[in-house]
Amino acid sequence: MIVRARPRYLEVAELDNLPPDLPRGSGFDNELYFNKARAALKFYIEQLNLFTNRKNRVATQAFNCEVVGDAVIEAGSTLVLMDVKLEDASISLEELKKTPELDVLILTHYQGLPNIEYHDIVDYCRSNNIVIIDDICLTEGSCIGTTLVGSLSDVALKSFAFDKPVTCLNGGSLTLNTECEFNEYLKEKYRLIQVESKRHELASIRALGYKLKYTNINIYYSGANATDVLVLLSYLKIPEVIIRMMSQWNLFVRVSNSLISRFRSKEIKIIRLGKHKKNLIGIQNDKKGSIEKPINKDSIKKWILDVSPKCTFFQEYECSVHWNRFSLIDESGELVEFLKSKDIEAGNHNWPKTLDEHLHGNNCVEIFGELENSKHLAKYIVNIPTWIDLEEYVKY
Repeated sequence: MIVRARPRYLEVAELDNLPPDLPRGSGFDNELYFNKARAALKFYIEQLNLFTNRKNRVATQAFNCEVVGDAVIEAGSTLVLMDVKLEDASISLEELKKTPELDVLILTHYQGLPNIEYHDIVDYCRSNNIVIIDDICLTEGSCIGTTLVGSLSDVALKSFAFDKPVTCLNGGSLTLNTECEFNEYLKEKYRLIQVESKRHELASIRALGYKLKYTNINIYYSGANATDVLVLLSYLKIPEVIIRMMSQWNLFVRVSNSLISRFRSKEIKIIRLGKHKKNLIGIQNDKKGSIEKPINKDSIKKWILDVSPKCTFFQEYECSVHWNRFSLIDESGELVEFLKSKDIEAGNHNWPKTLDEHLHGNNCVEIFGELENSKHLAKYIVNIPTWIDLEEYVKY
């Protein structure tokens, strides 16, 4: 089985001997590291509300990760939901102009694909004093023209979860792109945040090693997808032979996941990332800089259309895509069925529900329009793995 997403720049052996000091490229003063990307987002908006002494109105697209909505609401802001374009699964400038009285825009770029109106949207926000958060949790490294996505905004939000090309199992960051009074204030507040305990950090790194071992080309245990279970077992110092056995026992994994979810607090906790995880991110960033290449979109499209001619692709205007998944629209369902027959995980593994469904009835949410495109994508979008060249696996 080919797992749906996997890191691109990390090997198991690199987890055994992490350097004590930050390697080149991983300790920038304008990069603030957190236990999760959702925690980073909550921190930023929460502090912006305090700094400006008001409840800021934050807009984002309805086709989105549910934790984005949770973070905004927990931070004390009003969440404004907008529809997306079918061309790039991101918001349009036209819809943005129709949305009144915005303070913040979370501009989401989907699965390595930049918003094709990126420059125009940034210009509009600058002219209207709207703070721009580039959500590049699914798009770090992609360019539109010669512009790196995430470089034009006030701040860029990144994720280092296991399904991202660069990972530390769980983690996120804020890249501060501007020099201003608020960012200095933000750095001061960041220094006051509790740092992840060393025991939990090392347990997470051990769990990351297990996930790498158990989701490769030759071995795939579906139980390895239960990240919280692996971290707990690692934290308790359970021997690897037992963890390996449990990763193959799906019933145990399902029950354990259910129990952890039931007793874990739903509130997003804000914690600073430990130094070993930052080291790990730095190692991968250094490696990425020397070997990274855009995915071969034309080759991927060719075999997809051979398999399922009804698939449609997103518009890619002068952009290079760097990601470990490739996304398209398949209303027929033929492609997913074909890939399953080849033991390749494919489908909508990220956002099967729109934010208006997830937050139905919440009085902190405002909805603009019918969100038809968002609902269409949630139903028909397909993500396929590109961390490995699939062409030899899909021969038919």
